[in-house]
Amino acid sequence: MAGFLFLDVDGVLNGRHTRDRVLGCPGISDRKVRLLSWILQRTGARLVLTSSWKDQWETVARGGRDPFGERLQEAFSSASVRVFGVTRDAGRDRGTGIRAFLKEQGEAAPFAVLDDTVFPDFAAQGILPHLVRTKSSLGLTFWDALRAVRILTREEAGAAGQRRTDWKS
Repeated sequence: MAGFLFLDVDGVLNGRHTRDRVLGCPGISDRKVRLLSWILQRTGARLVLTSSWKDQWETVARGGRDPFGERLQEAFSSASVRVFGVTRDAGRDRGTGIRAFLKEQGEAAPFAVLDDTVFPDFAAQGILPHLVRTKSSLGLTFWDALRAVRILTREEAGAAGQRRTDWKS
């Protein structure tokens, strides 16, 4: 079942070990982008940017030039990741932007949020059960990716004590 995967970039697609740099700032880890691609392939989810990087991505998507947007486009293209859309929110209202996007789409689809920050409006907007909070120092890990897949496919962790092995396939 296709749903939506809402993506922050900093602290998700990069971390303290990310060697890639854009104008001296942390860039994008291709390894993290491959994990993102795995989530999207496994679930059929559509990718929505919530990150401040969305403005730079849109500049490049419209034919403009921006080093951050160009690096994001390059990383996504190399992993066959396509952006479905972006949220329209003002800074700290990321949860409101996610809910507004879902309302615009007019469908009750599953969704997950990859972010390293719990924004002030996440609780009020009902985002917390859908949040996969990454550690900003590490970025997206396999276990984060697996949790996102479970949220998007509405899987439960299994009965207590039962070992799950289907993730290996």
